[in-house]
Amino acid sequence: AHLHPRQVSVDAGADLREVALRLTAASDCTDVALAGAVEVVCPDGWSVAPAQLPFALEAGGHLETDVVVGIPGNAPAGRHPVRAQL
Repeated sequence: AHLHPRQVSVDAGADLREVALRLTAASDCTDVALAGAVEVVCPDGWSVAPAQLPFALEAGGHLETDVVVGIPGNAPAGRHPVRAQL
């Protein structure tokens, strides 16, 4: 599972800032289907929609969807990890 782009900058000052990311789940299996869910994990106080992406992938298959990350206005400046977790 991957999130694109790998790094995003946002302007400070707004009460809530939103960033759209592309979530991709891909199967590297060649002989079986895979099923599960990808969860998008953000810092405390942040939001993400959808927070979880269930998937069923055929061998070699992939799927993509957009997720929107909400960053609270009081988030301190700096780097904050957002990750896709199986």
